[in-house]
Amino acid sequence: DDYMRQMEQRHSSDHRSGTSPAPQATTADYYLYKLPGRVTLAPSQSKQVSIIDLADVKAKKIYEYRPWGFRSNSFEGASVVLRFENGSTPLPRGVVRAYMRDDSGEPQFLGEDMIEPASAGSDIGVKIGDAFDLLVQSTVVASEKVDKVRTRYTMSYLVHNAGQEPVTLELRQSGFWRDGKIESENMPSRKIDAFTYEWS
Repeated sequence: DDYMRQMEQRHSSDHRSGTSPAPQATTADYYLYKLPGRVTLAPSQSKQVSIIDLADVKAKKIYEYRPWGFRSNSFEGASVVLRFENGSTPLPRGVVRAYMRDDSGEPQFLGEDMIEPASAGSDIGVKIGDAFDLLVQSTVVASEKVDKVRTRYTMSYLVHNAGQEPVTLELRQSGFWRDGKIESENMPSRKIDAFTYEWS
């Protein structure tokens, strides 16, 4: 269970590594980030300081459901995620806040999410909320112990859209071991990383 929790935390924020060169100075294997100006702290005071401001980032809104492991769940809401590429700026672990300009041009806060360190050119997903009218139910149809360490699961996912418009849901099933594989499926999947497959 501890291992599964660690893996779930590792996959809780989503990003895929990029290959663009990093313009920041480095020391050993660490990126150095400069504070935007002088920061003064009173005794026993703490402050949050924004160190990177990415403006006019082109992001795509997607609906995502990410079950971890293979188990049955009652209906759960999908996540609303903004996906973007961070360009030439490596990002440290931290909170990303997303804003979008309204019709009058004023920035409106959409949401925030914690991300793991991301190299330059990474594809990053920031969860900004939940879609309560887009529900997913996962069901373990069958479970068969193959040997001491391997189990074969047959899963079913029921997606219910109570909204007025058709949407695409990205279902990202995590919990595969490195040698895990899909033996049959009724929709084509895409391997995201060693532990995760995705269906749209």
